[in-house]
Amino acid sequence: MTIAAPQTDTPLDDQTQDPLNDENDDPENFDDDVQLAKQSFETIGEDGDYDMESLLPSNVPNMNGSAIDKGLPNPDTTSSMTPLEIHMQTNIENDNSASFCCGQIKPYILGNVQIIFPEFFHTSGWGVLGPHWFGPACVWLILVGASHLCIKAIYRRNLGVGSIVICYLFLALCTYRLSDVSLRDPGIVLDKEIPAHVPPDRVNQYRFCDRCQVWQPPDGVHCPECNVCVAGYDHHCVWMGTCIGKRNYRQFVLFNMSWLYYIIYLFFWILTFGPLFVKPR
Repeated sequence: MTIAAPQTDTPLDDQTQDPLNDENDDPENFDDDVQLAKQSFETIGEDGDYDMESLLPSNVPNMNGSAIDKGLPNPDTTSSMTPLEIHMQTNIENDNSASFCCGQIKPYILGNVQIIFPEFFHTSGWGVLGPHWFGPACVWLILVGASHLCIKAIYRRNLGVGSIVICYLFLALCTYRLSDVSLRDPGIVLDKEIPAHVPPDRVNQYRFCDRCQVWQPPDGVHCPECNVCVAGYDHHCVWMGTCIGKRNYRQFVLFNMSWLYYIIYLFFWILTFGPLFVKPR
């Protein structure tokens, strides 16, 4: 059974009858369209899938693992990650390496305290600069001036080179002890929760600091100068530039012993007994 197409007296629109534009009627343009269509179909494989390698932009790594753009990472051929995931992972690794390199020299602020060397601060507790940084500088200048006066007194009394060497050794020892106190962590509390190793009978002795948002140990105190909580707080020493607490109290005592021994050497050897035992030339 054949159904005839319906007849209509209304003529079809010219654009409907001829979907091609006038410029497409040119044989040269028609040949270009045929070539473009052939290139498009060549990207389809035998199994009907597109060849994604030919469709990728020129700056995206291809599927064979060779990066066309040398500025992008070369993904592993066995990796199932997309190029975007590989690029993001590379950026994260670069950020981590940069933070590790800069973490030892770039300080950050904790209260009024500067953490100069974060890596050493979290491992050995060293690399902290208190708010009164000028205090240790003044103490060191006093030590240098006192050593200069001691050396001049040794020259006047002809006590020999050995006495001068001892003065330099005391100066080096006092400088080391001073830096060990002023740059060491005094015991800054960073516990956002009570540590699990705390015995049950001491848990009730912990106090919560509203300013630092940390849990203070029983011997901890919030230092208003440093604006941090310090475990084993003894006092805030302006001459050391920081607090004296649990972790730098021993170094503070050793520093005091160093300059006290230096004074004893000055009075008992350079000013008193040295000139008696060493004959003037």
